[in-house]
Amino acid sequence: RPPGGRMRGVSTRGGRRAEVAGVDTPTISLRLLREGDRATLRALRDALHTAPGWFSLDAEDAIPSALVRECYARARAFFSLPTELKRAYVHTQYARETGGYVPLLEEYAYRPNEIAILESFDTVRDVDASKIAPDQTGIGPVDWPFECPGMKTALRAFYEAADNVARDLLTALAHALFVTNGDLATKSETANAAALSRRLVESFTEKSACSMRVMRYPGTRDKRVRERVGGRLVGFEDSESLGSGDGGARGVKQNKREAKRADEISDEISDETSDDDETSDDAREDVRAGTARATKRQKPSSPRGSRARAVGIAEHTDFECFTFLHQDTPGLFLRDRAGAWREAETFGTKIGPRSTFTVIVGDAFERVSNGYFRATPHRVALTPHERFALVRFNGLDPEASIAPFAAVYSDEPEKTKNKKTFETSEEPKYAARATQGEHLARQVTRAARHLENAAKRGAVPGVDAKRLSGETAPVKFAQLLIVAAGNVRGDDGGDDGGDDGGDD
Repeated sequence: RPPGGRMRGVSTRGGRRAEVAGVDTPTISLRLLREGDRATLRALRDALHTAPGWFSLDAEDAIPSALVRECYARARAFFSLPTELKRAYVHTQYARETGGYVPLLEEYAYRPNEIAILESFDTVRDVDASKIAPDQTGIGPVDWPFECPGMKTALRAFYEAADNVARDLLTALAHALFVTNGDLATKSETANAAALSRRLVESFTEKSACSMRVMRYPGTRDKRVRERVGGRLVGFEDSESLGSGDGGARGVKQNKREAKRADEISDEISDETSDDDETSDDAREDVRAGTARATKRQKPSSPRGSRARAVGIAEHTDFECFTFLHQDTPGLFLRDRAGAWREAETFGTKIGPRSTFTVIVGDAFERVSNGYFRATPHRVALTPHERFALVRFNGLDPEASIAPFAAVYSDEPEKTKNKKTFETSEEPKYAARATQGEHLARQVTRAARHLENAAKRGAVPGVDAKRLSGETAPVKFAQLLIVAAGNVRGDDGGDDGGDDGGDD
């Protein structure tokens, strides 16, 4: 198989899927990446570009397994608190994006009409308020739960260790993008990898878009969730109906019919939120990635009370450079490079979780690599059982460019045994002036408004659209990020001169 190239002997779509399906997820050592081991860099390149599209990272050297277990334990303690008490720490997502508690059914809706059955506690870089500029968002101080001693210590320790891992992975991704098959690096490979690595690491500072989440998916058997959601969201009872006799079969058929109607409503909403005008690069990329339909304006007109669909979390790609994820039980699904869904691994031992993470590429690095590494579509299934997850998003500073690195598309590719080390294109595929802050703001605003629109229709049980402050808050958050980016660059914060529709 040519490094980074198309698989040999595969001419049909089915054959491609079979070939990709036969490639297991590689486990890559953080220690070897830090050492610059060329075989490990090639394995990283092939995993992301060819198959499956992600990799497992053994991070024991940086994040001890004992710390992972401690984070899970502290998360369980927090989520066991009464709902009223947890709400005292509700997420300040639209004010300064400093994290906090996201209540059940109030997760961003990454697809229209799909409501996530989860709750989470989100953290950011915990910085004293006196050290934060007035226009900065996405960093602390974090309002840590007083009732959960040890939670702050555990999550902050994980976050700080994750910062070091993120810097290592940014460097490794830069080198994997240019690594050749030879035993020694060429001058071009060395120069390009060093230049991209420097650009990325210099844009990864205390301002970077790096949030961390501890997440609880209560499952459909949770009594309190059933009382609130049961019968109000399509698909919630499916897992309980299967295998329960003829009545259960009829229930499944009914749920499938309602799920089809939920899809139709979702398409109606998406169609209604787009103009006839040409969509932006961002919007077209969202269609390709499967994260959301291209949107210009949000004008929902579906019948009030139309039932939305219950999901663990809707299909989407992440907005930053990359994400590492950990789950205590199965439920996370990833779409591989051939388009097939695969269940993500769980990593544990007899004494509990171990420090191995699933790492996926996000939108920002897809852009930087000019599409050579693609963002990984993923979703979480609605499971009967309770499950927990740890997630760390790793982005760049708000003003940092996420435009394609020039050498990816303009340089003559190095050759090894007359084979290109990677495909190139004559032109960049993505906007030349986009920044991390602008992209994040657009995507967050879009997802927030999907939730708001569903709540306005009365489709989200127990969630008041007014309480979400959806009329102005998401736009305010988006503006904070864009203004911060524009202040540093000295321009108006636009990307390529076009308007992605920005949910004005």
